[in-house]
Amino acid sequence: MAGTKNIAIPKGIESGEILKIKGEGFTRTRGYGRGDQIVQIIVKTPKNLSKKQEEILRDFEELGKREDRGGNGWKGFFKKGN
Repeated sequence: MAGTKNIAIPKGIESGEILKIKGEGFTRTRGYGRGDQIVQIIVKTPKNLSKKQEEILRDFEELGKREDRGGNGWKGFFKKGN
């Protein structure tokens, strides 16, 4: 179908991950129906934060570290190589 389509973005999805929307791609050249629409998620983070925005993210980071009981090793927002 032409136009727009709302899709649910799963919690915790990371930049670069791929979602597939069945039957919403191009019409098949040989045969009936449509292919699947492939959507790549690109997450862009702001480079210039206000002091308040950075404070909120640091609080969120600290909360994540305290709740990382599963041992995922989350390094937070401000560390390279997450």
